[in-house]
Parts: sequence; structure tokens; C-alpha cells
Amino acid sequence: MSRKVCGVIRYPSHDELVLAFSGGLLTRSVKVRTSLPLAEYDAAKVKLEIDNQAASLELPVTVVEVSPSDDPSGKSWAKLRFDSQCTPLLEAFVLRSDPSAEESAQARDKRRLKVAVIDDNKIQRDLAAQLFRDRGHEVFEAGDGLEGLALCLKHEPDVILSDVQMPKTDGWQLLRMLRARKRFARTPVLFLTTLHAEKDRLHGYRLGVDDYVEKPFSEADLMARVERCIRRSMVSMRPMAAVDGLRGNLEHVGLPALLSFLELEQKSGTLRLEQLGCYILLKAGRPVRACMKELDSRDAGVEALYALLDLTQGAFEFVPGDTDEVDTIKCSLGMVLIEHARRSDEAAAKRASA
Repeated sequence: MSRKVCGVIRYPSHDELVLAFSGGLLTRSVKVRTSLPLAEYDAAKVKLEIDNQAASLELPVTVVEVSPSDDPSGKSWAKLRFDSQCTPLLEAFVLRSDPSAEESAQARDKRRLKVAVIDDNKIQRDLAAQLFRDRGHEVFEAGDGLEGLALCLKHEPDVILSDVQMPKTDGWQLLRMLRARKRFARTPVLFLTTLHAEKDRLHGYRLGVDDYVEKPFSEADLMARVERCIRRSMVSMRPMAAVDGLRGNLEHVGLPALLSFLELEQKSGTLRLEQLGCYILLKAGRPVRACMKELDSRDAGVEALYALLDLTQGAFEFVPGDTDEVDTIKCSLGMVLIEHARRSDEAAAKRASA
């Protein structure tokens, strides 16, 4: 059964993480607040994050102790011990992390951002706009997609927030027009929407949207998602709207739906997942190899794919390209999804009877 993330450990800088690692981070137990119903000896994950960097790392841990906390939300304290395979994962993460991104983000935070808010609902538009004005940013507003495009052409915002369902020109059309222009190829675009269907979310990712914020949104969620998208745009060297590429978040589009779409389109390339070292290679839409670092590095077959199908969070990116890898999956996607569903039902039944 896939481990779930039970908490986050955040470091203010890349250097602070290096110091923690060299000071024996992985040899000590750590405590995190968690909303998961954990028990002693449970297997879980803890996420490491660095301020002002888009990258994160999930490490396998074992629960040592669970105790109540005074958190009004009902969260408890979990004392965790890092598993033995964490050392090479953290070493690789430290080496791959980009401390220069912190300097870029700090420079960005000292300047005013230009923010475009596009929504036909004036109440929703004013609410989002005011959150940014209160932080000293410059905000431009528009009531439909075409007016929004003109606004963006005139002011070239640093980030664009748009509703999807609007009269005249909707969010889909606006996104197409933005991504068709080189000047907006890497500008973060977030959809403020009530759409929940995976096919709608996948359609947006295919057109080049960076993230979704569900209405009604909270201030904390909106700001966190905007911040993450801006960070990602600053450290990414590849245009965000590659013609055949696809990027998004598993919170909005499940991996089974994503793989089914790529199979339907007969895409070849690499589906990269946010977890360090996790990927799926596809040839003409068919998965031929999967890799999950928590498993034995030699296991690049169907068991790794089953494990990856349990993921429900994290960014993904599909990069098109040819592959000559030997097929280690050796069965159709349909058969993989059926077997994964059977295993999931079996695991759920065992948990219910425990």
C-alpha cells in the first residue's frame, strides 16, 4: 500500500537544509503535526521543502510515537524516524536543489508584481484583486477573456488569474490566445473555477494552464498556489506551453485519467512526477517502463507502475520524445488499471475489517 504524506518540514534556505543534513538530520527522530490517523510503527512519508524553491522531496518514515496537540483543527503530533534508504535520496536532492532560485525569489518579493484578474463575476474579481492590492501589488481587472487579452497585451502581467466560464470569450479561449504569443509562453496562468471534472482539468493542462484554484477560494490557498507557480516559472528553463508537452498537478487530474489520455493520443515520451526519480516511459501511448525510487532500483516494471498509481498529489510533466527502452510492463494499460483497482479494493476491505 502506498505511503501517505503525514507532514511537511520546511527549511528557510538551501544552506539550512545542507547544515541539517550534515548535522545528522536522518539519524534523529523528527516531530510533525498531522491530520492522518497514525499509529505506532505505521509507514508514512514526510515532505521536505525549501522556501522560494519549487522542488520538494518526500522521504519514507516510520511512526515512532503519536501524541495529542493543542491544535484547534484536531491535528496530533507524530514522532517519525527516517528509513534507511533516505540518505541517497536526500543527497541527490541537495545536489539538485538550486540555491540561486532563492536569490531570484527574494529579488521578486522586493518588487511589485503586476497581476491580471479576469472574471465576469465582479464580486469574485474584486475579492481576488483586493488580496493582491493589500500586499502592495499592481492589479488590473477585466470582465471577459477578450478584454483580458487586451489588458495583458497592454500591461504584460507577471501572473494571470482567470475564470473559465465567462460570456463572449471564455477562459479556454483566453488561454489559447495567451500561449500562442511568445511573450506569455512562461507567464503563470491560474484558473479560478468551480469545474471539478478530470476531463475539464486535463483540457486546461493540455492548453497550458499552470494550476487551478477552486471557488470559493481561501486567501491562503490562492496565495500559496500563485507563489508556487511564480517560483516554478522562474526556475524552469523550458517554455511552459510546449506544443506537445503537458504539465499539471495530480490533485486535479488522477494518474489513471492522465495515462488514459496519453494512450488515446498515442504519445511517446517521459511522464515525470514530482517525487525525485519517479517517471513513466511511454511508447505510442503504452507504458513500457516505470521507476519509483522507494522500490528496488532494479524494479522498473509493473510493480513500480502499481505503486505510482497510488499517488494523488504532486506535480507532473509529460515531455514528448522517442524511447528505445525494453518493455518491462508487458501488459496493456487497461489490464494494469483493472489490476490496480482490484488491489485497491482489496486493501480498502482489509482496512475496513481491521
